[in-house]
Amino acid sequence: MRLFILIVFMVSSMTSLGQLLSLTSWVSRGHFFATNRVDGHDYTGFKWGNGFGVGVELTDVLLDSSINPKFGIAFERYGGYYEEYRGGRGGGNGIAGDFYKNTIKIELYPVNVRIVNNIRWSFGSELIYCLPLEGNNTHDYWSVTGDNHSAPVRVPLLSYGLNSSLSYRFHAGKLIIEPGYLCHLNLTGEFIDSSALSFRHVIILRIGMKCPGLFN
Repeated sequence: MRLFILIVFMVSSMTSLGQLLSLTSWVSRGHFFATNRVDGHDYTGFKWGNGFGVGVELTDVLLDSSINPKFGIAFERYGGYYEEYRGGRGGGNGIAGDFYKNTIKIELYPVNVRIVNNIRWSFGSELIYCLPLEGNNTHDYWSVTGDNHSAPVRVPLLSYGLNSSLSYRFHAGKLIIEPGYLCHLNLTGEFIDSSALSFRHVIILRIGMKCPGLFN
């Protein structure tokens, strides 16, 4: 959390690079899913899970045109139930349980355009730093020789994903309000011991102010 506060301070100190500084908050619903082919003795399953997040975004960075990139930093918590078993008659391994990931992420949206009137579309990527995994889960191994044991599920320290967002921007006094919908797809494995990825639907709210107005 101290790292998150430090990054927020760094972004806030760089308001001279942009025109709009926004606080963001959101709720999400998503799930993990398998990417490898499932056949034979293999099995995968999931249950949808809820999540939330908060962050800071800096918009209209450096450019003064119809395309104004933005970037941000955020804390996000998401998860759900997932199970995956792979192997054969001689043995195998699998992960199962409730998985909850607390993350700090850096977002970059090179595409941030106004489609029509106040409707905006953004497309970009994010680099995700994963904090210790939470939840009741295990990585199990079994064999016909009787070598059966369990181990903690491991997660990569860094992962990468894509975001696509559609929002509506309007003014309320000096504040700029921007509710919207965002979908997220993780492009790298959520777990070291599995190739599972994740997908999330996100309802997001941005409340911002023009940077010069922050200090008037």
